Amino acid sequence: MNILHTSDWHLGQRFVNQDRYAEHQAALAWLQETVVSQKIDVLLVSGDIFDGINPSHEARKLYYRFLASLVNTCCRHIIVTGGNHDSALMLNASKELLEILNIWVVGEATNPIANEVIELKNSDGETELFVAAVPFLRERDLRNAVAGESYADRVSAIRVGITAHYDSLAQHIQAINAAQRPVVAMGHLYATGAEDNKEQPSKIYVGNLENLEATAFSPVFDYVALGHIHRPQNLQGQTLVRYSGSIIPLSFTEVRDTKSVTIIRFAPDRKPQIEVLEMPTFRKLRTLIGTMDELKTKLTALQPAQQQTKSWVELIIQTDGILINPLQELTDFVANLPIEILKCRLERVGEEPILSTSLENSTTLLAELDVNDVFAKRLAATDLNDDDKHLIEQAFLELQSF
Repeated sequence: MNILHTSDWHLGQRFVNQDRYAEHQAALAWLQETVVSQKIDVLLVSGDIFDGINPSHEARKLYYRFLASLVNTCCRHIIVTGGNHDSALMLNASKELLEILNIWVVGEATNPIANEVIELKNSDGETELFVAAVPFLRERDLRNAVAGESYADRVSAIRVGITAHYDSLAQHIQAINAAQRPVVAMGHLYATGAEDNKEQPSKIYVGNLENLEATAFSPVFDYVALGHIHRPQNLQGQTLVRYSGSIIPLSFTEVRDTKSVTIIRFAPDRKPQIEVLEMPTFRKLRTLIGTMDELKTKLTALQPAQQQTKSWVELIIQTDGILINPLQELTDFVANLPIEILKCRLERVGEEPILSTSLENSTTLLAELDVNDVFAKRLAATDLNDDDKHLIEQAFLELQSF
């Protein structure tokens, strides 16, 4: 059995006010071709299908058209789980209809928990694979609030709750898996050892603390298909616990990441073979640093990923003097090049301390910030002690989960 693991599509994302529809369309077309060429039997999508809880019509159309494109192909089963960016109600709205097509959707934690176990069968009705299809687990799914508990107690309770959730599923599967079929778990969380984006850390619950140790997953699971971290990677050297990463770069901090999907091939002896398949680049995102002359040279050398897409660049202009309207000069310079400047800032160098000055207007900068950025900046500006900040941050993150 051949399984393809992907996650973090973030359909509908806008990047510094730019639409990503063409890139997502190309990425999903490549994914569909890969499913067919690699003879994939099962597709797993581990959360964050959409970038927000109310995705646009165009984003929803991409999602449903992609699912429809796999009907009557070699892909016999598709499992989609919700992420922290997704609306569980929106994903689950089409759940019963999609099940007719062997597309299984788990938008949120289920009650009973056994409903998260999906038993995939062949045309003869024989079980081939068990999947613990665990979506993003909101704090309300894991624990009840306790009056007067400390911040450390809350963090510990979340970790215990996540571990218990997976252990319960493992025990249930073990009890019904008499034929010893392969078992895969899915998840959307921040596990210890994951290499995260340090400039935009992927908080889900509290602080910067990870949600689960990689070693906490039960040995019942032959492979753990994770989502949430955008950089593809194994955890702590464990090739069987893996983030597939996002399918396109979602910020300038991801431009050096090689995007990929993961293929898991189960042999008759239940041992999985892991293959990482690199994805094409559908649009170049680049951060270029240098003097005005150096930047012009680098811009001239920059070629688009595909002929129909312009490269998007962030420029950091280094200077020890005064520049007259450098942004306009560089914008005019790339007017006939397949390049669009989305961000530009000035970095003064010399004997004085380095200063950075944005060359963008305040509207663009505000649009670039998300709600977490704004909240973090406002909280950092307060005179509250660390414990109070932790409590306020916790309350903020709990509100986001509803």
